[in-house]
Amino acid sequence: MGMSKGLVMFIVALVAAGTLPSYASNPPNTARTSESSGSLEGCLKGKVIRKVKPIYPKVARRNGWEGEVTVRVVLNSNGTIKYLKVIKSSGYPILDSASVAAVRQWKFAPNVPDGCSGKVTFGFFLH
Repeated sequence: MGMSKGLVMFIVALVAAGTLPSYASNPPNTARTSESSGSLEGCLKGKVIRKVKPIYPKVARRNGWEGEVTVRVVLNSNGTIKYLKVIKSSGYPILDSASVAAVRQWKFAPNVPDGCSGKVTFGFFLH
């Protein structure tokens, strides 16, 4: 079955008008961050084995909520998370929670100094 000429014309008109969404550079359900998966400061640099990007919650996108979240992370000597806390809120608890949930999934190198700590900053911005 082929597309009707009317449908083809409609799609061409949408493309020409630039009204089709483009998700190639920023998928709709992930946060655009200051690095690919959060900028790092402190002892955490070089200790991350696997990063997970935070999910940009649909309700936050719908409402146009944007902001940066900074999370403090403290590690045990085996690389597991000892302590995790939002130290700079975005102003939206749902964005803060998304950041914490992402960092909880990160994997860190084993055999780090006990108490190794640092900050991770995520940016949630609509474009």
